[in-house]
Amino acid sequence: PVSSRALTALDALYERLSRWSDLADNLQVRLEASSSPEEQIALMLRLARLREEKMSELETAIDIYRQVLAREGTNEDALNALERLLLQPAYAVTVAEILEPVYRESGSWERLIATHETQVQYAQDAQRKVSLLHRIAELHENAMSNTQAAFQTLARALVEDPANEETVGGLERLARDLNSFAELTSVYEARIPDAQAIELKLELHRRAAVVYEEQLGSLEGAIGHYRNMLELDP
Repeated sequence: PVSSRALTALDALYERLSRWSDLADNLQVRLEASSSPEEQIALMLRLARLREEKMSELETAIDIYRQVLAREGTNEDALNALERLLLQPAYAVTVAEILEPVYRESGSWERLIATHETQVQYAQDAQRKVSLLHRIAELHENAMSNTQAAFQTLARALVEDPANEETVGGLERLARDLNSFAELTSVYEARIPDAQAIELKLELHRRAAVVYEEQLGSLEGAIGHYRNMLELDP
């Protein structure tokens, strides 16, 4: 059609003249007029890149990339663009929320872990961080078969909340699987100085003492922790 040829010609002219707003409007008209899903996605990607790179309208660009993924969840152009925008602190949380279900659905475990790590970085409270770190540990263990990485991730969760029973239970289970009880005692001991409540300090000393005695066969190590407990609560 004549109108289609005219719109395509205007695209080229607006781009040569750097008339980005006019080009965006023209692309939107072409998008609304198109009946081809493939052409629609191509136009949406062009419009998103224009909003992002030439017009500095990142929120609008992110929303268009989101719409592309809603139509085609494996679109690499949209995924790569959003991963790039994930590095922008102001938009990281929004982008991560878009990418998380896409990667989970596609089984892209490494990308999902990286997305969760971004969410951890920007999480505002300890419980949110712990919840995300639990998800990352589960992915490392079950999806990636990396038990050591799962253990290390739960050790990070213990930093955020040393009293979390799920974290402690997971650490002790993985320590048995890995036979890494010395590392487990180090994890407990590292948390004792920062523990605010006496009850928590006592519990960390107790757990470390049990591991020293029952798993490592170090009676002196156990004695040291029990003595510390008596000093804290004579």
